[in-house]
Amino acid sequence: MLGAAAGARVLPFPEETLKAILNTEIPEKYRAVNKAAFEHAKKCIRLISGT
Repeated sequence: MLGAAAGARVLPFPEETLKAILNTEIPEKYRAVNKAAFEHAKKCIRLISGT
């Protein structure tokens, strides 16, 4: 969901902030899948919205 919100550019802070939080708050063994999901959702929402 955060990737979609970042992709839609509706959050009051930069995408880099979310990525930094993912790096510090998500356990390492889940980090790669969470980063991939974030990027996938971001790309999907931008594709749908045409931005």
